[in-house]
Amino acid sequence: MEHSLPVLLDIIYMCGWAFISSIMWGCYKFSTHKTVYLSKNMKSNWFLFSLCAIAISLISCQPKKTTDDYNKSAAEKIQKKDYKGAIEDLTKVIELTPKDAGAYFGRGLTKITAGDYKGAIEDYNKSIELDPKNSWAYSDRGNAKTRLNDLEGAVEDYTKAFDLNHGNIEAVLDRGYCKQTLGDIPGACADWTIAAGSGNTLAAEALAANCK
Repeated sequence: MEHSLPVLLDIIYMCGWAFISSIMWGCYKFSTHKTVYLSKNMKSNWFLFSLCAIAISLISCQPKKTTDDYNKSAAEKIQKKDYKGAIEDLTKVIELTPKDAGAYFGRGLTKITAGDYKGAIEDYNKSIELDPKNSWAYSDRGNAKTRLNDLEGAVEDYTKAFDLNHGNIEAVLDRGYCKQTLGDIPGACADWTIAAGSGNTLAAEALAANCK
């Protein structure tokens, strides 16, 4: 029903205009010949109008989906790796709640999983615009930038994420990886030391392998 609705609405729109056109034609005939005139075309369009009215009634009886419905559907599709379908559901959430930073954050995370890193960055940009204190939006945007090889931009995002929330250990861990790739080994070791101090095993392994 969801995918056929736009087509059905187009049909209803065309039917409505056909009916209105018939009325206008009948009015023209009345004003021209001073007689009440009902054309065959208008009679046939009465049938079309009746079908349209039934269709409208059926649509109005359908329960409207809520953001919870779309979020649940998106989660189920993500489990099935139907990322395109999940993104469509999350887009519906955004249409219903355009000021919800979390909606953009969720769609951005799904786009990263689907490999659409540029699209993810656009969603994280909007999420950050609406909620500039969300540490995880910065760190996830940093992840997308890393995959696009924008390592300097990623380091900036990881730094902002960790500044906002020192509990976001993944941000400082990943910042260390970026610094390593950029050739800043002392900086990478400093980041991994922070992360390892919070019990992060990956940081401890990176320290042991790269920081003698």
